[in-house]
Amino acid sequence: MDETTKKAFCRSARDCWDCMACIKACPAGALETRIPYQLGYYPARLIPKMGDKVIEWTCIDINGKVEKFIVKTHNK
Repeated sequence: MDETTKKAFCRSARDCWDCMACIKACPAGALETRIPYQLGYYPARLIPKMGDKVIEWTCIDINGKVEKFIVKTHNK
């Protein structure tokens, strides 16, 4: 935990536990999650787009099929 911000951080990539907090927090949408090989091989990926009350998740499978999911958040 960072003592000044009181937030968790990863010192190295191997410390990542795939919580995707950094992916959702990126204001530029420059980050995306590559799906682990156990679930879907390259180039499968998951991309969030943050809204005020929802997150729109775009899932792209290994064949390029795109699905979108809208999930409500508890933001105020």
